[in-house]
Amino acid sequence: MNNISKKERMVSYFYQHIVPIYFCFQKGDIKHQFIITSFAFSVSGYWFLITAGHCFKLIREEFIDNGWTLSSCSLIDFLGLNVKFMEPIPFNFDINKAYFFPENDDDYSFDYGVYPLSSYYKELLLANNIKSLNEEVWKKQPNHIDVCAIIGIPSELINFNHRVELVSCFLYADIIDEKPEGFKDTSLPRIYAKINLDNGMGSIEGISGGPLLGFQKLENGELRYWLLGLQSRWYSPSQHIAACPTKILGLMLESTISKS
Repeated sequence: MNNISKKERMVSYFYQHIVPIYFCFQKGDIKHQFIITSFAFSVSGYWFLITAGHCFKLIREEFIDNGWTLSSCSLIDFLGLNVKFMEPIPFNFDINKAYFFPENDDDYSFDYGVYPLSSYYKELLLANNIKSLNEEVWKKQPNHIDVCAIIGIPSELINFNHRVELVSCFLYADIIDEKPEGFKDTSLPRIYAKINLDNGMGSIEGISGGPLLGFQKLENGELRYWLLGLQSRWYSPSQHIAACPTKILGLMLESTISKS
């Protein structure tokens, strides 16, 4: 870890929250592998994996409903700092345990995908230094932010060989006030931003469900960050993104937990 650059160490710090999910579906002799970006999120001590709802919707409609069998699934929990284990965690994924929106293709207001984690998986993630984004960052929002960034795993930088190889991504984003061209109207507010692709990247496909973080530098020089939203949509011609506010999701889960 001492040989990595300052930027790589910074990116690794924020990847303490990121838990990409690997899927391998099979139908006969055909195999389809992919990874979705998700992050650890906690409400009242309960842990969840959060991604974009359309990611879970695709898994159900494109694969499970069409007769594909999930032959392998795992959690990739070793992209952050101070990890102890470099092997993914076998994950018993069950689409019936996932909660996700949108209900239809015409409403993108609720593009949230939520997977509750048992204490077993929570403890395994904690053992490898995964840290959940809790109320301190999703509920307490700052009056202003200095800069934003989205993080996740772009599909074009994943190689499925004998061992899955992937590249983590940290992209700065400039928040804009008005809805840009290329996005539908929604019943709930969304966060819009202009991203800056790294050299060599042509797409952010695969980063859907990644967190949008807002940063603020305090007077004493300390850098603080908050969870503002999750990446939902992007418009490639202008490189604008739309993110769903995560405070709304957190309050919904908090209300559900309090009633249980």
